[in-house]
Amino acid sequence: MENDENKIFIEKFHPEKFGFFDLTTFTNVNIGFSVKKKFNESDNDNVTLLSIYIPNRIFGEIKSTKKLLSIHATYGKKAEGGVVIRENPKFNDPIDLIFPDEYYYDIVSKGFFKKDKEISAEEIIKEVYNKHIKSTKLIKGLYVRNKIKFYRIYLRLFLKYIYIYFHGVLYLVSGILYSYDPLDELIPDNKINKLELEPIPVIEEVNFLGYKTTHHCIFFYSIFHLYIYFIFTNFPDIFSANIIKIFGNSFSILVYVMFSLIIIDKVLPSILKLLIDIFSQWEFEAKYKTVKL
Repeated sequence: MENDENKIFIEKFHPEKFGFFDLTTFTNVNIGFSVKKKFNESDNDNVTLLSIYIPNRIFGEIKSTKKLLSIHATYGKKAEGGVVIRENPKFNDPIDLIFPDEYYYDIVSKGFFKKDKEISAEEIIKEVYNKHIKSTKLIKGLYVRNKIKFYRIYLRLFLKYIYIYFHGVLYLVSGILYSYDPLDELIPDNKINKLELEPIPVIEEVNFLGYKTTHHCIFFYSIFHLYIYFIFTNFPDIFSANIIKIFGNSFSILVYVMFSLIIIDKVLPSILKLLIDIFSQWEFEAKYKTVKL
């Protein structure tokens, strides 16, 4: 029953009519398939992978017979069962696209819709592919190429410089050469292998006012408070009376020193690592940004 329903669904698209080949019927969803197409007939290595399917969670909904189609168009090196993501895509290459909420399929009437307007399956496959290759057009694709450049060059470099800055501050504070690769979250085995291969760094600790910490922490702590002292002595008006009271009392100074030292030694490195993770992830997403047209 499910195979027959999927067969009817696929036949409405006639993908071979538009130059698509290597039809693969999905087995992990009730309705769905993928096909490939060569953008350049002389290039057998790089192809477009077009996937059209209804996610199981949507197919199982009973509130409506109109089911949301999930459509993906990806361009890359041909591989077994799909394509490989390009490491350094060109701006005039076909662009990776996702259509998560634009097209619908009625599983009862077997009709297709774009929002509330009825549309044929052939029109869907043509629209999706034309948008996919829009970046290859000299004039029509100018806006798309600039949009991609913004994400993959300017925004990406901006985010990269930020997390590199946090890397430097973390090293000054703790002496830790921290590394984070967003791919480790996608491929957990990478993270496990790196942890097994990388030696655990040994950072020598020293005694500072009865508190054991690293040379880096003491250096950063001293420079930081030297800077505060410079501001305090040259611009005393910016400090409130309460802060002046704290520095005028020996016990308050001791409490402040220990509290601030623990913050810089224990809390600040964790915050910096989190910021590095966040901005590295954002930089990774900007590099492989999937735009919606």
